[in-house]
Amino acid sequence: MAISEGFDIFVSGIPAPVQESRVRDLLHPYLLRHGIVRYEITKGKNQGYASIFIDDFARGQAFLNVMQNQNTLRLHNKFTLKFKRSTNSNPKDDRFVRQKMAQVEASKQRIGTLLVGNKSLVILINHPYLPGKWQHRLDMSFNDISEIIISRGNISSAFITGTVAPKVYSAEDNPFPDLQNLNLTTNRNRTAPLKKVRVPALDDGHAKVAGTCFVYEVILEDDLALLSLSELLRGGPDMPSMSRMQIHSVKPTRSYDVQMETLRNALSHDWNGRLPFSVRFQALRIVRLGWLSPDSMTALVPEMVKLGSDGIPEQACADAVRHILDGMDSPHPSLSAGNYSTQSLTRRLREEACTSPKDSSVCRTAKENSHLALIHHVRITPCGLYLAGPTPEVTNRVLRSYPDNTNYFIRVTFGDEDADRLEVQYSTNNDGIWNCIHAMLNGALRICGRDYTFLGFSQSSMKSHTAWFMAPFVDPKTQDNVFPALVVKNIGEFDSFRSPARCAARIGQAFTDTNVYVVLEGICYQYSLPDVERDGRCFSDGCGLISSELADKIMERYPGLKGRPQVNAFQIRYLGYKGVLARAVHLSGEQLYVRPSMKKFDCDVPNHLEVCGIADKPLPLFLNRSLIKILEDLGVPAQNILILADQTVKDLHKQMDSPINIANFLESEKIAHAAGFPKLIQHLDDIQIPPSDDRFLQAVVELAAIVRLRELKYKGRIPVKNGMKLMGVMDHTGTLKHNEIYCPWIDANGYRQVHLGRVAVTRSPTNHPGDLQFADSVDVSLDSPLRELHNLVFFSEYGERDLPSQLGGGDLDGDMYDIFWEPLLIPPGRCTPADYPRLPAIDIGRTVTVKDITNHFVDYMKSDNVGLLSNHLMTLADRQDSGIRDKDCVAIAELISNALDFAKTGIKPEMNKLPKFDRRIKPDFMAPGPHVTIDSLEASLQFVEQDEKNPHDPVATLDPDQRKMVYYKSDKVLGRLFRMIDEKGFYDQLRASTHADAGPQASVLKRVLEYVLKASEGLLYAQYLNLAKDIRSDYETSLDNISYDYALHPGHPLHEVEVVTGCALGSIFNRRLKDSVRDMREQFNRDVAHTRSAIRTDDDGNIDEALPRSIACLYDAVTYPGLKKKWGGKEVELKSFAYLAAAVCLEELQRFHGGLLRRYGTKSKGNIVMKA
Repeated sequence: MAISEGFDIFVSGIPAPVQESRVRDLLHPYLLRHGIVRYEITKGKNQGYASIFIDDFARGQAFLNVMQNQNTLRLHNKFTLKFKRSTNSNPKDDRFVRQKMAQVEASKQRIGTLLVGNKSLVILINHPYLPGKWQHRLDMSFNDISEIIISRGNISSAFITGTVAPKVYSAEDNPFPDLQNLNLTTNRNRTAPLKKVRVPALDDGHAKVAGTCFVYEVILEDDLALLSLSELLRGGPDMPSMSRMQIHSVKPTRSYDVQMETLRNALSHDWNGRLPFSVRFQALRIVRLGWLSPDSMTALVPEMVKLGSDGIPEQACADAVRHILDGMDSPHPSLSAGNYSTQSLTRRLREEACTSPKDSSVCRTAKENSHLALIHHVRITPCGLYLAGPTPEVTNRVLRSYPDNTNYFIRVTFGDEDADRLEVQYSTNNDGIWNCIHAMLNGALRICGRDYTFLGFSQSSMKSHTAWFMAPFVDPKTQDNVFPALVVKNIGEFDSFRSPARCAARIGQAFTDTNVYVVLEGICYQYSLPDVERDGRCFSDGCGLISSELADKIMERYPGLKGRPQVNAFQIRYLGYKGVLARAVHLSGEQLYVRPSMKKFDCDVPNHLEVCGIADKPLPLFLNRSLIKILEDLGVPAQNILILADQTVKDLHKQMDSPINIANFLESEKIAHAAGFPKLIQHLDDIQIPPSDDRFLQAVVELAAIVRLRELKYKGRIPVKNGMKLMGVMDHTGTLKHNEIYCPWIDANGYRQVHLGRVAVTRSPTNHPGDLQFADSVDVSLDSPLRELHNLVFFSEYGERDLPSQLGGGDLDGDMYDIFWEPLLIPPGRCTPADYPRLPAIDIGRTVTVKDITNHFVDYMKSDNVGLLSNHLMTLADRQDSGIRDKDCVAIAELISNALDFAKTGIKPEMNKLPKFDRRIKPDFMAPGPHVTIDSLEASLQFVEQDEKNPHDPVATLDPDQRKMVYYKSDKVLGRLFRMIDEKGFYDQLRASTHADAGPQASVLKRVLEYVLKASEGLLYAQYLNLAKDIRSDYETSLDNISYDYALHPGHPLHEVEVVTGCALGSIFNRRLKDSVRDMREQFNRDVAHTRSAIRTDDDGNIDEALPRSIACLYDAVTYPGLKKKWGGKEVELKSFAYLAAAVCLEELQRFHGGLLRRYGTKSKGNIVMKA
């Protein structure tokens, strides 16, 4: 029976962090006094308001009258709550919101079921002809839902707002005739019924909006269903935020696809040069992300054109479009749509354009670094196509060939809606999606009037499912038409190739990132330097020689090598050659020697020696789970490994116990190093201002420590002090005997070091028990040509088999090798190394075409099973008594080797040879850890345990073949390591040892400003306040860009603390995010270096006014709020500029006082008190 007409009350004045339960406890007694027992209170996470639904209209009205008249109800005796009747919004004011939320023009009312699971929400749409069966389903992870709004009016509805498009499935072979061409069919020879088919949309109408439709309305049967849903959504800590308000959906005047077509036409040309591609790209980017309707953006095109006519620089216009929505609330039913009117947006666009700097940070970065170029990105998912960038990226041979036309090249990544790789599950048929990807790779992507078509990919980008596309253009230097076939022809000669995989790999050499290149003119080089081969083994595979004079020439041009010790090996691309060139001191002049094993294809392009990597220092060595498992199974006692792990945890605790240790920790880990945080913490301690009093500084330290601890717990990342990672080369002098290695290095103090004796040598990844071998580490005589070389491991050219090939099939074309002599880790024995037959690449018997290469690319994505096989290996090895030496584990290791070679051979691993075992049962160290997030208000970490044991998950029952994992307590070393580390306990202890109730940013920074003003009394700085505002604006805009550009999905931007520290919580488990964060760290460091320079130096490069300039920046940061942005559903203020300014200010003050920071006295309630 439906509930009678109810009464809705809106309550404001609630602090955002307050939990719903606290509001309910406060209001419950007052409701009971009015005889109200049937009610519902809803408060979303991080929202400053709540709603009350009372099922009795009269009692609700009486309660509201009393609460409005009293106006004295207070929360925490501090916050006064305000009550008002919740009424219908004006549909006219909410027109844009309704377009965004309902998409009425593309929806059809269908009967279905809404299921709320433990981790996700699923909408099942009933089959029209098969009662009790579903036809389509939409899957939404709680992590991808920003809010659920409960609306009660004439009908009861739930509006589900996501940050990404949902995953769409069909239960039929051919769910809708409009997508016949997708070939969504099952294998007719299958005996088992297919559970679900991945599709891009529900039907043809939905396909037009699926990529930008992030809000779905579910009409509920009655108010009882509404209350039931509300109760379900309170079921756990991971549930999405929920709120209540009445919503009216209205139909727009024009359908979405008509709007998009109008916008595409407007952005298809440059309006006589007044609307450049970079500006059009940003306009389309915003619409593709669903942040603005197509009609709203089309209405802004005339103003964009006018900005170009008025002489506003191109980059300023592009930045203005990109940031037009900055600081604005996201469209929401509780807001008026007035801010999104054409007049308002036009005004904001011009204001942004007139205040934006001529060059943004990314543009400046590309100009200042010749090895970088601005590259636009496209992300393609089953539902949509999204744009990103541009971001500065390391150039390659192709980009350097056309330096004035780099925006005609884009990087296209294929993935799922949540930015992960496309799921490959037994229960899901992805054939239709793969066919769509085929069509895109073999067709054209129409972007702002340009047709981008497939060009190629490097081996590394292939692993991330990313390829290069390009649009035709006219080369301004030669006036030639440039198109993909011509670009490939200029790379080299590939007509002789008969293997798509090998041909793609060779073309991909031209897309390898190369930091520097040297033009070789008139030098002496020869092809006749033979390989060292014996019994079918190549001891010099990929390794040539370079003279000292030419090596020094490269060093002069390589970024960041000035003043560094000499580099003795370079990973190169040269003509059709690839590999490593090792310094040979006996060669004079500018010479290089290449070997036949380095030649991959014929090439007649100019003699450009490209460098993509160098061996400039020894890298620290860390254990990982697979290496730990091999060590254990080779006889290393588990206790030895646990001793090193325990010492790592103790060291981390010690690094947190004082400001000086924290500063050293941040410095050694290069965390917030470029921004000066380590020095800032040290300086704060020097002037007796405890860094632990500041919440933001504390958050930086906490995040860095927790990420390191989680790497230890979930990856087995244990530092090995008696060991290192070095690039491998061959001893070209013949000095080393069989099974000898020579690995000299330069230590932190600049001294040459060599370890003598027996060492263990391995190479990642380690899968076979024979992937770890022993060698004798020796020194060479004083007169040896090798004596002057260091930071390399030299392998002998003698013996029956070269050592690198014994280590997981390694070679000398740039591979890094792990060498260690830690007594606790040296096993008593070893196993025979693997010797897999070299599989010949697939030969198609004809010249390779572009379609053959794109087919190989898709086949790779479909067969990318390395991670799956590695997990199977780890699972089985933990169960077997002989561990990784078990014959079934050795069989899996061979499958992994074949999977790794698939990119170059085109031969898929034979998954039917995978040993049979119960894959549901796994060791406890492979169980998912707690989901850790950053609280948007305090930047504190929140730990949410993953619920893997709840059997009452209605969503899980939809996929019965996806059986729940059963985790057992592993008694092996990895299980013991996993259980010995309590990350939540460590975090709680860390907060308890500092000031868990650390005050707001202003308190510490205000004290720093007071100190600086006292220490520089009489120094004038007011004349630089306007400059300070500009510097701050530039920095915060750059940081905001970074948080979106390097996140896997713009719906989940990185937190400011993650950007500053260079540590992203999810990067431990996500390889793509880990790579993205590495690039992010480099870009942030470049931006910070520019900001620090802008604070210190004037236009002439003088630093005489560095101190007053830095004081002005600190004053501005302390006095005025920072840029506001949306994060985690809450508006947050960027804070880090204040700390960067404080760091520079104290450094300059120290220089001002001759290297000292004076201590003026102790603090009292935040004020500096002068001592007599």
